[in-house]
Amino acid sequence: MKTKILFIAALVLARISMAQTPSATAPQTEWQLGPPFEVKIPQSSSTPGVSTKTAASTSATPTESAAARDHKNISTISYVEGSIWLMTFVKTKSGLTDDYFKLMSASLKPLYEEEKKQKLILDYKILSADSADERDFNVIIMVEYPNMAALEARERVEPIIEKILGPANVRRDQATKRLEVREILATKMMREIWLK
Repeated sequence: MKTKILFIAALVLARISMAQTPSATAPQTEWQLGPPFEVKIPQSSSTPGVSTKTAASTSATPTESAAARDHKNISTISYVEGSIWLMTFVKTKSGLTDDYFKLMSASLKPLYEEEKKQKLILDYKILSADSADERDFNVIIMVEYPNMAALEARERVEPIIEKILGPANVRRDQATKRLEVREILATKMMREIWLK
């Protein structure tokens, strides 16, 4: 009777420890901050000093072994790639910053809000500061895309632009007004990095 109770207790403890340890074959997601754990399976050997093998290495085919090696190389990278930020560096003309923000409120803000609602972009931010010199930008427009595919999905954005900003001739007039109050110095695309 005591042997049965000890055996059942050992099985329960083994199941609990396995349930708390992620699977060795579980794929690593972009949200995971570290490599997956390996489950160690003890061998039934009476010889002391015999090493244990991982579950993946006991039945791995050559293809699986190569995949496991590649997975281990990926886990040595010290960061996880995140979303894509498209940044536009703008210099407003002297005394016209407020005018530029009014134009943006009427055109860009509704466009970005609709793109957010339709999950084409994750977020947008507008940063403002004083220019360091006459060639420096004083506004940064940052738009966050979930991935490169979303950034390149112009066919999904065009109907939104048409609906909110109007036909091409109206958009051309708006672009001309913006040229009177600002100059775009540069546009840069960068990927957000999350350190492990």
